Amino acid sequence: MTRIMANILEAFGGWAAGGFGAGGGFFAVKWLLEFIAGRTDAREAALDQDTRFVIENLKAEVARLFDRVTTLETEVAECRQAHANAEAKVIQLLAQRQGLGEAREHAQLIVSAERVAARQQGN
Repeated sequence: MTRIMANILEAFGGWAAGGFGAGGGFFAVKWLLEFIAGRTDAREAALDQDTRFVIENLKAEVARLFDRVTTLETEVAECRQAHANAEAKVIQLLAQRQGLGEAREHAQLIVSAERVAARQQGN
């Protein structure tokens, strides 16, 4: 019986060592895979956070640029209106100047005619 017990203990020791070895190997592989997956998950989480940060900043920048474009379009419309008003005023002033030139020319003709008439009366 001692021999049977010795054989059983020997076999049990081998099986126990094999079981512990297999369990330890399985645990090591499992830990390594979880470690790699955890690092990958952490990297993905950091990338997701960075991506969200970039997207939020881009949304804010687009909103700011949209407001700026709207303001600039309003200012350009005001400038175009002011330019149209200025062109109308320039045309009006040119017409007045031309009218003033014609009035001076007419006045000069009257003065010349009066001088001619005065000379003829004086002769």
